Amino acid sequence: MLKNNLILQISLTLILFSVSSIYAQIGIDTFAPDKTALLELNSKSINSSSINERGFLPPRVALLSNRDIATIIDPTPGLLIFNTSDAGEYPYEVSANNYYYWDGKNWDRLIYKSTVEEAVKPRMFYIEGIDRQSFTRNDINIPSGTPRDNVVKFMSPLLNIKDIIQFNSTQSTFMVNVSGIYELSAFVNYNPMANIVSGSHNKRAFLNLKIQVSKDGGINWINSIGTRTNWGVDAASTLKTAILLPTPLKLNKGDVVRLVIANPFNSTANNDHCGGGDCYIGNDLANNIPTSKGLKIQLLDYNIQ
Repeated sequence: MLKNNLILQISLTLILFSVSSIYAQIGIDTFAPDKTALLELNSKSINSSSINERGFLPPRVALLSNRDIATIIDPTPGLLIFNTSDAGEYPYEVSANNYYYWDGKNWDRLIYKSTVEEAVKPRMFYIEGIDRQSFTRNDINIPSGTPRDNVVKFMSPLLNIKDIIQFNSTQSTFMVNVSGIYELSAFVNYNPMANIVSGSHNKRAFLNLKIQVSKDGGINWINSIGTRTNWGVDAASTLKTAILLPTPLKLNKGDVVRLVIANPFNSTANNDHCGGGDCYIGNDLANNIPTSKGLKIQLLDYNIQ
């Protein structure tokens, strides 16, 4: 009986010690967790002869967006997970292989030094040309209706920092690789060649310079940004710069952009171009104008991948 009582006392003592340890510190692969920690994990197992160290692997979850409350129902603030999928549309997308915590409204990505360094780097695309691009009267004018758009042709980018744009040199189109808010600006040096004094086309000339966006891979085009330049009486046979000022525009991954020029009026409006020969976009080295055209696309606001 005495022996049984002793065993019972020892068992109760061990149970009480175990319970007290639950409300104190918990150690995994350590008998002496730090007194300031509720939980301490040792990278080396005390029950194994292996010298390999191990890390902590949190729950791996495939979030649908940074507002996802369906994958983890009713998440509590402070919940930490490791996201395994690229999902969602800007500005609610999430990136794979990153830690996220729930702040009560959104899944916020944990920020590292490399993330901050990445954020401050400019993401810019710039392309320009020094060549002459000519247009015939049929390209620019029509007897009635609205004259067609003429794509401004480019050859090779000068800058494409972080590969934000995929350039198609055959079509002179620019596909967006990163969803976000962009700032676009452009210019062309254009001569309408309306230099026959007796013709009505010498009275004036107008030119639209436009950024167009396609959401279906270049099948249909939407006028997104535009500006208009005019040449006055007896000045419509000179080179002049049409400028598209920096303008913000939201673009999604896969959107396609192009730069076009167009005559805003038909021939009945006394607005004929190319009366003295082919109109053209070109440079003027003799007068210190080395470039003929340019397009800048800069990514301003985005979710870092």
